[in-house]
Amino acid sequence: MAHIKAFLGEKADFKKVFRSVLVVDDDDLFLGTLCEAIVRSQPNTVVFSCLEPEHSLALLEQAYIDVCISDINMPGMSGDKVILSVKEASPTTYTIAVTGHTFDAAFKAGRCNPDFFIDKNKGFQVILAGLKKGFAESLERRKTAFVGYYDEVRGVIGKEPDDWRFKRSIKDALGYSFKDFLDFRKRIKAVGLQLIRPHFTMEEKAFILGYSSTRLLKEHVSTFFLLFGLHI
Repeated sequence: MAHIKAFLGEKADFKKVFRSVLVVDDDDLFLGTLCEAIVRSQPNTVVFSCLEPEHSLALLEQAYIDVCISDINMPGMSGDKVILSVKEASPTTYTIAVTGHTFDAAFKAGRCNPDFFIDKNKGFQVILAGLKKGFAESLERRKTAFVGYYDEVRGVIGKEPDDWRFKRSIKDALGYSFKDFLDFRKRIKAVGLQLIRPHFTMEEKAFILGYSSTRLLKEHVSTFFLLFGLHI
């Protein structure tokens, strides 16, 4: 059984850069409705939804998340711990805490120091506005980490730095290496491609994603796909 679901809008363009959002909430109806609202407003965004916060951590080990949106009061692992885990694993990821009016929730949200705090009772438009702000801030953080190596036109890192000091500074800023970042981005695009073009052959997918062979494609994304019940 897949513990995480992946969403993508019908208007997504696989030729463009894909962004990623993780949404964690134990309210199934709210979670599904918010994810659908995000993919409608942000076409080239892969949205990962997770009802059980513990399972969201597996995603952080295999993919780069631009923005994480998490409820605070949840059974099991509370949202403040989710946000703290995200901030530790991926410092450039923008974090948004959403919750109701309770003092306990507000206290927990303050303790994890999210980038943005939203009252979920104010509606999805407020959350979507926060998401848009989060994309911009996450990008600026990466540009700072990749100074001199960021391709403004393509929206990606243009070339790999060869200086070990710079590689180390990137790892400190991102939480993982330059190579891992590129690999994580490929996995996100692979999920997006699978969702909007499932009929493409393995050869076509490997070519679009930049793999030299279908074997490398399978090795790189098969385990990741199992998180969502997808098969390459």
